[in-house]
Amino acid sequence: ILEHLQQPKHQSYYLFFSNQLEEPSLSRLAQADQYEVVQQVQELFADVYPLNSDLFSLEQEKQSLYYQDEKQWIQDDMNQFEREVEGLSAFLLAVKKRPLIRWQKSSHLANKLADRIRDVMDTEKELFGWSEPDIKPLLLICDRREDPITPLLSQWTYQAMVHELMGIHNSRCKLPNDKKGEIVLNPYNDEFFRNNKSATFGDLGANIKKLVDKFAKEVKGSRNIKSIQDMQKFVENYGDYLAKQGTVSKHVAVMGELSGIVSKRKLLDVSAIEQEIVCSNDHKNHFNDVERTIKDPSVTDYDKLRLAIIYALRYQAKGKDKSSELRTLLRNNIESAEIAKDIPLLDIVLRNLGCTKREMNLFEEEKNDGGLFQKLGKIAKAVNGMDEVQNIYTQHKPLLQHILENAVKCKLPFSQFPSFQGTHKQQLRQPRYIIIYFIGGATFEEAEIVSQLNKHWKKQTEIVLGSGKILNSKAFLNDIKQTYGKNLIHD
Repeated sequence: ILEHLQQPKHQSYYLFFSNQLEEPSLSRLAQADQYEVVQQVQELFADVYPLNSDLFSLEQEKQSLYYQDEKQWIQDDMNQFEREVEGLSAFLLAVKKRPLIRWQKSSHLANKLADRIRDVMDTEKELFGWSEPDIKPLLLICDRREDPITPLLSQWTYQAMVHELMGIHNSRCKLPNDKKGEIVLNPYNDEFFRNNKSATFGDLGANIKKLVDKFAKEVKGSRNIKSIQDMQKFVENYGDYLAKQGTVSKHVAVMGELSGIVSKRKLLDVSAIEQEIVCSNDHKNHFNDVERTIKDPSVTDYDKLRLAIIYALRYQAKGKDKSSELRTLLRNNIESAEIAKDIPLLDIVLRNLGCTKREMNLFEEEKNDGGLFQKLGKIAKAVNGMDEVQNIYTQHKPLLQHILENAVKCKLPFSQFPSFQGTHKQQLRQPRYIIIYFIGGATFEEAEIVSQLNKHWKKQTEIVLGSGKILNSKAFLNDIKQTYGKNLIHD
């Protein structure tokens, strides 16, 4: 911009920045504007990527800085941390919230981010100067390390499933067997995706079939042109017709890819075992299931490793993680040299994200929680030969649900989530607006919990989830490798 202003090509310029413009930068702009062509400079706080109406991301490449000691940070890590401070601050300014801040006590870096956000609000009092409501909004800063299970699990709702199996980046997804390039899966301009992003795999198949049948009827009607008036009507609606055609073909293609991957990787079988492991307590039978799966040559090597890590995390606290037996099983049954290099991840995860490193009760709470939800997801019947997806595949509820339910009931312990104000009187009243920000990455499964809680509480409490990155299992494990297993990094 500075170079452009020194040799302007237009008579006037209106500059809009998506975040705060620091005074030194503004001075440099003024000095470069020697022809006085800049008419206006504005700050529009839109420095995040809105993925859903209650979910935003900063689309960072990695989150590995949050798994290591701050003393080990290099300049890139420091820059990324500042970017997350800027992004979260911009979101608060965009929604005009000056929240009460609470953070996960077990996390030094969550505390550091809370400190920086408080400093920004105190320094920029004019920007944060709007009148405050009687009940202050609440910012909860959570650490991914307290729940390493959620990013590892198979997913069965549309948006989460696409991200886990193919990857969604800034609402764009590349289909493995489609040479047309990227497709856009955005709830803001795709009505079908907006209505079905939370649908389970079986329900999704049924809904796509309805979409195809409806479009087929419209196509049949468009061919029945018998008069000039019919022709005019068809031409007027042709743009809408093409848009619907694109939507139908896109979602049919995605469903085809998902069905192929699920079948090839035997994910229905693998996922059923995952869910049983994390939602019940039967280490002997669960180990037998894991052993049988690891020995199954039709299960992918990646899923064998992922399942072994889930089992070890689940039973580590009981001394039943069987990590030695699992390592041997993996070495004897993994054929891919690339995945074989990652077998040490089993011990790395246990050592750095295991029960001795976590303070919250990850599994017992889930096992005993009646909560607001009773085994979400209807039993979906097979559609056109598609496998049925039952509620057994969506039993797991992330730790975030427990945290949010306690926060809304004003029962979130200060021993787990302290604040700068201590036991502030306003925390005895149900918050009207909660922002959860995950350091280390959030997941679409957690986003789905937020959406369901928003529907449950309606306008009583509004919740928004944000993070530097939306994880799938591969991204999560890659961050772990980046941090603790640099010798494991390979192309």
